Amino acid sequence: MSKIKKYYDNSSKEKVKKYAQYFTPEHIARFMVNWATSNNPVSILDPAVGNGVFLKDLPPEQCYGYDIDPEIISFFEDDIKYPVKLIDYLVNDWELKYSSIICNPPYNKFQTLDNRDAIYEGFKNNMKIDVLRYANQYSLFLLKSIHQLEDNGRLAYIIPTEFMNTNYGENIKKYLLDMKCLYAVINFDSNLKVFENVLTTSSIILIEKRNHDEVKFINIIDEETLENIEQLDLDDISRIIIKRYDELDHEEKWQKYFTHQEVKEYINLVPFKEVAQVKRGIATGDNDYFVFNQRKITEFNLPIAAFKRIVSKSMDVKGYHFDNRTFQELQRNGKSVYLFDGTLVDTPEVNNYIKFGENNKVHKKYLTSHRKPWYSSEIKEVAPLWISVFSRNRIKVIRNLTDTHNLTCFHGIYMQNGYDEFVDLLFSYLITPIAQEILYRNKRQYGGGLDKFEPNDLNNGEIINFNNIDHEDLILVRNLAQQIINGENINDSVLQLDLIYRRYVEIEG
Repeated sequence: MSKIKKYYDNSSKEKVKKYAQYFTPEHIARFMVNWATSNNPVSILDPAVGNGVFLKDLPPEQCYGYDIDPEIISFFEDDIKYPVKLIDYLVNDWELKYSSIICNPPYNKFQTLDNRDAIYEGFKNNMKIDVLRYANQYSLFLLKSIHQLEDNGRLAYIIPTEFMNTNYGENIKKYLLDMKCLYAVINFDSNLKVFENVLTTSSIILIEKRNHDEVKFINIIDEETLENIEQLDLDDISRIIIKRYDELDHEEKWQKYFTHQEVKEYINLVPFKEVAQVKRGIATGDNDYFVFNQRKITEFNLPIAAFKRIVSKSMDVKGYHFDNRTFQELQRNGKSVYLFDGTLVDTPEVNNYIKFGENNKVHKKYLTSHRKPWYSSEIKEVAPLWISVFSRNRIKVIRNLTDTHNLTCFHGIYMQNGYDEFVDLLFSYLITPIAQEILYRNKRQYGGGLDKFEPNDLNNGEIINFNNIDHEDLILVRNLAQQIINGENINDSVLQLDLIYRRYVEIEG
């Protein structure tokens, strides 16, 4: 049994998740170490030591590390012969500099960190950067390490690919472009499994702290290249896409830079947010407490008036529409379709359930502690359209015909003023392949071929300009949309809609 497997067998899943203890495969670690130490460094840092895979074969007198878990350092002590400070790297030793830095940082959301205020102040004071409150921990590790890298020093980080395609990643990309220190980005295709025990996208960021004129983008798409990454030639022009710094835009999604394919152009498009706004669904802060099925309501003897109707899982909704019959079927099948809101009705049973939550410290959790009162639910209007957060090849779009709210399994689509009558038109468009082809330009890739859309990925996307559709086609698409909502001729109707909309958005020839 490998030592890593022994560690996982002897550690709780909660601890592994809390500290994000997922280990870099040795062949990838060797590639990163070889590149980062080819400048003959005198000091080498690993800001998140973990199992010590990066520095174990380097001269211990040149190596330094940080980790906040003494147990993992003790468990892998045979591979860690250099000093490790058992303190949080993000809030300590900003003044220290290193000639090489190699790291697989933890991947946790900033708002889940207990010392986020201290982290925020550290970045503001030392780098004059206001950390976005919805950033990820790995991005903070990267920025601090670049700050602590000596001139001409080298840095190799393995992190999720998401920063290249997210809003919080714009600040990171801007910093990289302003510094002109980004040497290369190596992206692993989302279908490749880089880590054994976690599903995530992965990319290697190579930094050399001197002015560069261009950035190398390399896409690893097959298992053979992944397994032989130590032989990867960073000067092999057949594999590399080179972009000048003045060609790069920090506000754009960088995923497109990994392919030679030209971006397809369309016509008659307008910003999505001109017609409708996409907002995330209701976040409870603790689904175990707030989300109910009928059996649980009976168990706690709570009145139905204390609940809102919800859809809590994307997989619960089949087809293209959600009506009262669908809700009742989910209810009969024991699905979680009720959201508790302790402000809706005042009864002894409701008050007892609120006390039950406080006894279990539900009110101390992140979202509930910022909500007043903590036992209320987020106030959101019912959305007439739902759109899936995660997808594989097809975005699920649902026409909601009820007063049912959506949790964060779906985003809600709300029509802008003056566009209320366009809701069925928008629905009929979004379910077509051409609409999804255009929206997919704004996707975020996750591990295992999973794609994700945040609300602003869609708001900043483009959709057809309905004002350019002639009257006869408008009548036809409305009729086809109604057929789909009624469950009639669905496949043929979607095909006809797609053909109609393509005539308006595709460039002839």
